[in-house]
Amino acid sequence: IYADPALQERLVTVRQSFREAQAASARPLAVPTAVTSEISKAGVDEEWSFDSERLRKAESERFGAAFGSVVHRALALLLDGCIGSAAMAVTLAAHEVGLDEHLEDAEADVLRAVEALRPLGVGRQGTTVTTEYPLAMAWNDGKLLTGFVDLLLLADDSALVIDFKTDTPV
Repeated sequence: IYADPALQERLVTVRQSFREAQAASARPLAVPTAVTSEISKAGVDEEWSFDSERLRKAESERFGAAFGSVVHRALALLLDGCIGSAAMAVTLAAHEVGLDEHLEDAEADVLRAVEALRPLGVGRQGTTVTTEYPLAMAWNDGKLLTGFVDLLLLADDSALVIDFKTDTPV
């Protein structure tokens, strides 16, 4: 078989095609990229940048990042229907995060958030509440833009996207 020049030439062509296909298969179709890292590049707000937002949040958090994580997680537990009371949701979230102080403040924040969400339809019959809803979409330069919606409220005729903020409002 290898003595036949036509077969040898065909074998070389097949090997070259295989190497090219192998190299192409190793290149990602899209590189996962966090939404927050792309915001400033998209020109959303001239004064906004990821670093300035991180500094602003660090300065404005009342009781630190762990506190914000507890409030955020407790809201998710409560709104998903996993737990029926704000106190129990905060207790579980605090245990997960490792926070043992300011739990009354966290519960108050959770209750305030739930009350603020009621007029938007949270808890209304015919609506679906989903927390930490994953999103992904093709983006510029071969990127796969990824992130999570903190709260997605779905009704028959609408979808409402809500982002929880647990630091001090600006």
